[in-house]
Amino acid sequence: MKKIRKLSLFSGFSCLEKMRLRLEGWIIMMTFMCGMPCLVFAQDQRVTIHVTNVDIQVVFKQIKEQANLNFVYNADQLKEMKSVTLNVNNVTVNSVLKTLFDDTPFEYKFEMSSIVIRQKKATSSQVDKNIKKSAMLKGKVVDNRDKKPIPGVTVVVKGTSVGVVTNIDGCFSLMIPDTTEHAELVFSFVGMKSRVIPYSSYRNIGELIVSLEEDLLEMDEVVVTGYTTLSRRETASAVSQVKAEQVMLNSKSSIDQMLIGQIPGMAIIQTSGEPSATPKIRIRGTSSITSSKAPIWVVDGVILEDPVNVDYTQLDGDDAAYLIGNAIAGINPRDIETVTVLKDASATAIYGVQAANGVIVLTTKMGKEGKAQLSYSSSITWNQRVSYGDLYLMNAAERIQVSQEIIDKKITYGRVPTALGYEGLYMRYMNREMTYDEFVGKVKKMAKDNTDWYDILFRNVFNHNHTVNLSGGSRDTRYYTSIGLDQNFGTAKGSDSKRYTALMKLDSKLNESCRLGLSLNGSVRQNGGFHSSVNPNKYAYETSRTIPCYNEDGSLFFYKTRQNSLLSSAEAPKEEIVYNIVHELQQTGSEGKVVELIGQLNFQWRIKYGFMYDFAGSYNYQQSKQDSWATEESNFVALKRKYKKGSLEANSPEENQSEIPVGGIINKSETEKISYMVRNKLSYANQFGEHEISGSFISEIRSTRTKGFSGTYYGWMPERGQSISPMITSGYQKILSGLSPKILDNQVNYVSWAGVLAYTWRNKFTLNGNIRMDGSNKFGENPKYRFLPIWSIAGRYALTEEAFLKKSKVLSLFAIRASYGIQGNVDKSTSPELVIQVGALNTSTRMNESYFEYLPNPDLRWEKTTSYNLGADFSFFNDLIAGTFDFYHKVGVDMIMPKQVSQSMGLDYVKINAGKLNNTGYELDLRFYPIRNTNYSFNVNFIYSYNKNKVVKANGGIDVTNAEKLAGTALIEGKPFGVFYSYRFAGINGETGYPVFYDKDGKDYMEVDGVRYPNYALYEEELALVESGTKDPTSSGSIGLNFRYKNFRLSVNMSYSLGGVDRLPNIYRNEYYSVFDPITNLPKDLKDRWQKPGDEKKTIFPTLYDSRVYKEIRKRSVLNGKVYYATQLYDYTDARVAKTDNLRLRSIGLNYRLPGEITSKLWLQEFSVNFQVTNLFVIKAKEWRGRDPESGDSNIPMPRTYSVGVNVTF
Repeated sequence: MKKIRKLSLFSGFSCLEKMRLRLEGWIIMMTFMCGMPCLVFAQDQRVTIHVTNVDIQVVFKQIKEQANLNFVYNADQLKEMKSVTLNVNNVTVNSVLKTLFDDTPFEYKFEMSSIVIRQKKATSSQVDKNIKKSAMLKGKVVDNRDKKPIPGVTVVVKGTSVGVVTNIDGCFSLMIPDTTEHAELVFSFVGMKSRVIPYSSYRNIGELIVSLEEDLLEMDEVVVTGYTTLSRRETASAVSQVKAEQVMLNSKSSIDQMLIGQIPGMAIIQTSGEPSATPKIRIRGTSSITSSKAPIWVVDGVILEDPVNVDYTQLDGDDAAYLIGNAIAGINPRDIETVTVLKDASATAIYGVQAANGVIVLTTKMGKEGKAQLSYSSSITWNQRVSYGDLYLMNAAERIQVSQEIIDKKITYGRVPTALGYEGLYMRYMNREMTYDEFVGKVKKMAKDNTDWYDILFRNVFNHNHTVNLSGGSRDTRYYTSIGLDQNFGTAKGSDSKRYTALMKLDSKLNESCRLGLSLNGSVRQNGGFHSSVNPNKYAYETSRTIPCYNEDGSLFFYKTRQNSLLSSAEAPKEEIVYNIVHELQQTGSEGKVVELIGQLNFQWRIKYGFMYDFAGSYNYQQSKQDSWATEESNFVALKRKYKKGSLEANSPEENQSEIPVGGIINKSETEKISYMVRNKLSYANQFGEHEISGSFISEIRSTRTKGFSGTYYGWMPERGQSISPMITSGYQKILSGLSPKILDNQVNYVSWAGVLAYTWRNKFTLNGNIRMDGSNKFGENPKYRFLPIWSIAGRYALTEEAFLKKSKVLSLFAIRASYGIQGNVDKSTSPELVIQVGALNTSTRMNESYFEYLPNPDLRWEKTTSYNLGADFSFFNDLIAGTFDFYHKVGVDMIMPKQVSQSMGLDYVKINAGKLNNTGYELDLRFYPIRNTNYSFNVNFIYSYNKNKVVKANGGIDVTNAEKLAGTALIEGKPFGVFYSYRFAGINGETGYPVFYDKDGKDYMEVDGVRYPNYALYEEELALVESGTKDPTSSGSIGLNFRYKNFRLSVNMSYSLGGVDRLPNIYRNEYYSVFDPITNLPKDLKDRWQKPGDEKKTIFPTLYDSRVYKEIRKRSVLNGKVYYATQLYDYTDARVAKTDNLRLRSIGLNYRLPGEITSKLWLQEFSVNFQVTNLFVIKAKEWRGRDPESGDSNIPMPRTYSVGVNVTF
């Protein structure tokens, strides 16, 4: 056995020698790096230590920090050691230990990356006597999840100094004294639950196999904030951290899409099913009124900028901005190690005037000490499209019945319904173009055909992603490199996304005191989508299924639209324009492309006496391009032309009046953004007896230079080499000034100084302090506001470190936290300088017509949020129940607000610091581990977050309109941000079946000459609005269930949101003055509409609108003021508002890991497969009728997905 072990130990050298003879260049270097563990000896590492009269454990800690060595010892026995004084510079670890333990009853031994301290052996006679009463125990320690061996595990006989450390194969041999029948073995390892095993139970077993399970609480001990890395006990901040592998979803391409419900205090709403859609993220509510409300993203300590200066989380999913993505859209989620969310001022103050919305810190993976590992992960996902079976909409037969009723009642249409639906067939029959039998036959065929727009415009698709990474290293050098491909197709035809990523990281120890880190991260993203005039989901939802998409010969069916009647006379086309959605999708579109490269250099120098210097530098290059087009064949361009293609005669007056007689329209924009950062940090950390002190001073310079242009170009001819040749007509000249291309050239600079201080006493009391000052060209020139400090202070008290609780079997951990501080936010869309927009050249003056973009504001400053936080960390019954609770209150002042000014200044509004916004809330993260053993484990995670905000001050000089209240954009003091209002619905009139509304006096009638008439309509000044609520939920969270049986893992995650409301889909849409057009599909709810007196008691849906009847009963004339009709009011009443509360089965995952004994035979280190289902169902208010309350209006609703994935490590 010894020979085999010896051969195994040194076989790497012969292999290395052969490779040296065969390979050249970098291959030799990589091989050498992988073999370094065999060449480095722990005892030869050098350290510098200066301590006076301290406990010997302080020296152990400094050696661990400088040489990355762990100590194994019996703390009770070491109490015999006196305080030590040591002053050594650049000496070996071995010489330090020799100085410490010479002439003491202790000895030391190096075991791999650990140092075992034990009492010296007894005399030879005592040894011989004890051997007769001792027994040798051999065993192996493995991970209970995958049965892989764990090297470096400490194995100690409880109550003695007898102990060993497992080798690289997880094996150990230990001499057990047989003098104590009750001897127990203690197995411990960082990040794993310690186990105590009675020796008597295994004394007759040949080899003991011990499995350790992950300690979920201990694994969270290290908190990475981007600027610092602290242990949990050293921070009093409100911070949540999760491992990326715990939230990984095959169907998602970006980490932000995976975090829904996973972080307390962070609300995420996925508003679109587009593959590249950016979710809406709010950390502890809304912290700004007009500025960005999204958190900042930090990757490996570097702040990432969005490709263009837009807050994408405030945009809907069907906006073209999804083609670009946000700051982390180019980061491969499979390269991420941890996600840390900083929430209170104590955690975010270090980021200065850009962190009031919170900070999300991503830490990417780094290679680990050991042999090179080649890993491959891949998944295939099937996205299931939405169908009419999921929605509560009429089919063709039901829609025909409504049309028959309209005709039977002789209700007037808004236009002559020729060639459309049942009405078109009926007119042809009445015009004797067909017989009755032919008419009946075609109606039956129409009902049977039942056009499935969701089948025509949507698809079930397969998506796939692949990641290959190589990692490894020695004690001194570690490396990680990966490449990835992610290909996603949206369920709507025409939507797709492709991303290529690459990451290379190298971390090397230059000498005993210096380390150097290099990383390079690149990505290319290409996204395709829809023109702003096309929404396939909206079209399929609103278009009648009696309208065919194709003619009987397979050609496209075009129909006349209602655009003439819906547009003003100036905008309406001169002739009826025809439309087909498939043709329009073929003739329009949009695409975006982003290329990004991030380079980073880190240098660390351990000086002396606990001082350390860190340098960090980064360079970020982003180039984004976005095109949106419509050809001359499209309906969009035909509306601009006002004529069908080919109907204009050359050189005719009509042609001269058209703004685009020939060609299409293309919108092009390109942005190039270059950012760099230089950071210097000097830090100090030391321990003086029971006192631990650490601090840092940081200076940072950051700059972002943005260049770009955007423009709209008429006369685009893709068939002629992408040429742009507009015809210079009088109509084109009228709009030319609005088509002037815009050139962007902008630079934002920051210079910052920051300080961090942390103090811990006996692991019991902790104090943290942060301060930062930022200067920027985004601030005004007034020196009073240029360098206002951001600061915070926080404290933590661990009650369970008190003697009276330390041995409690009930309370394992209880610590209270409190923090106070200031957070800041900069409005990137505002300038303190006078900015003039240069316009088009005036043909008369031959000078450019310019206007003010911004007026000067020397007092412009950052928005300030004062934050209070009170929290607790707790654990009961040896971590059976564990969690955190936080309560916070945030007061935002100096919010950027629009202020109305005299038009003589050239602007209607200017932005000033005038608003005030408050947020209050609490968070709970609760974890329950009822079952934990070798073969089984089960745990439940519950996350709950609550937030309530209020606009305290909103610059009362601005008038608030009803339109703003209805849309939820009004700023109303004393109300939540984003609150929207509705007209007050009084019910259905029992005699007429028409809806009735309350006026501002609370009456549902008007009185004329003593006669009361129901309010079927209202004058503008009579309108009454009632508060409906906010679209953002007040509460959100998740429920997670995780079960493990041997190598199988089953996880179920449900997310929920409560407290939000939204409007139901419009019924009347644009049918304000006529009955439903044949084009329009209707919800099945209208089958239960009012038909006869008495129905008003069981329905809120009015009878079919008849303009002739309504004209007689409305009793309000347009001659006396602006009249709002019932059809205009109804869709915006409180009766058409529903709660968006929902419980979503977010994901179900099943994972199986192949046992180690099988993978070793296959020359694999690890092999696992997984199956996942996402968005399986949503429980919501019945009023939504199958429609997703969060993404129902977007281009693509959230799809249901099924995926299978594989992970292989060689």
